[in-house]
Amino acid sequence: MSEVNLSALAESVVENVEAKAPTPMQEINSALKECGFGWFHCRLLCASYFGFCAGILITSTVPYILPNAECDLNMDLLHKGVLSAIPYVGMICSSAVAGFLTDTFGRKKFLVGGYALMAVFNVVSGLSQNYNVLLASKFCEGLVYSYEWYVNIWKDKNIKTIDEAPENGKTSISQQLSAGLQSVKPMFQKPYVHYLMLFCFIYFLVMMLYNIIRMWFPQLSTIVEHYSSPERQELCTMLDAYTHDQRQRNITTVLEICVPTKSGTETYIYSMIIGCVCLLPYMLSGLLVNKVGKKVLLTGAGVISIGVTLGLRWVSSKAWVVALFASDMAIAQLMMSLMQATTVEFFPTTIRTLAISVTMTMGRTGSLVGNVMFPILLNMGCVVPFFTLTGLMICVTAMILMLPKKKTV
Repeated sequence: MSEVNLSALAESVVENVEAKAPTPMQEINSALKECGFGWFHCRLLCASYFGFCAGILITSTVPYILPNAECDLNMDLLHKGVLSAIPYVGMICSSAVAGFLTDTFGRKKFLVGGYALMAVFNVVSGLSQNYNVLLASKFCEGLVYSYEWYVNIWKDKNIKTIDEAPENGKTSISQQLSAGLQSVKPMFQKPYVHYLMLFCFIYFLVMMLYNIIRMWFPQLSTIVEHYSSPERQELCTMLDAYTHDQRQRNITTVLEICVPTKSGTETYIYSMIIGCVCLLPYMLSGLLVNKVGKKVLLTGAGVISIGVTLGLRWVSSKAWVVALFASDMAIAQLMMSLMQATTVEFFPTTIRTLAISVTMTMGRTGSLVGNVMFPILLNMGCVVPFFTLTGLMICVTAMILMLPKKKTV
């Protein structure tokens, strides 16, 4: 009977086990497959849906109250820009600690308490009678929403195992900090730090464009409603006339009754049309992304966005105003979606969520800067903001071309 080399056999078994050890993502996929799909997940998805709707309303409602409340709250264009941007200030302030706090003290507490506070601040916003109260309440809404956004994202990524997963609050804070610092080290080492910087710049500019177009369309559409005439059809001519009237109202010393430029039916109809148009890129990209690749789609979207944004300077009919705004918003939305998918491909599982959080924070910073910058540029002249946005989209397209070949980590 031949002798058996037990040590060699043990080493080969260990090597085979290590070679076949599943990756963290494979373990998650296996757990999801075993858990299946049931009534609990339907309820969870439903709760997440209404949660995201509540979060979207934080920023989406502001543009529609700006034209109607400009006299009641004594707002000029800059005041409107700050009010549009203030929710993002709250989001940025809390995003740095949102993930850590929700993991430390429990996600359910932040979900229940957070949405309750959002309801309170929404009521305060609706009842506010002066600009400062409205500004403070919108800031608090953004502050709370950042926590809810993080928890909902966590739930969506771990939708099947949320009940079984223990709360990290049972682990000491020092242990979590130590483990967290170790896990993020690769993020700031080559090559990931270069990827992160590139993605952050792209997110910053794309979300800036998207949220400028999204949040200023109701105001610009209202101006078109009131200032359109047979002699004045070009968008820039109407915007310049409006900003001129605003400056005259601010410097006049005569006591006059302020008459707000209120939104009419057209603005709400146009907004619904734009919302429907924004669904089309998601349908088309699903068919094209596997055939042509994300980078090609991103480059094409960037080139189209340059042309559309530049075209806003010379647009001279309401139909074309809606068409170009809808196209710009839909393309920017498509680019954000593709960038999120691309980010996942370039970062390993251990730092993937953190990378998305950092890039989203930069995107929100871009939204904040853009909403404050746009009215300042608009006061300089209508051509200034549209040429500036066109230049920024040229930079975005150039950075997309700099993206390296696809990585799978």
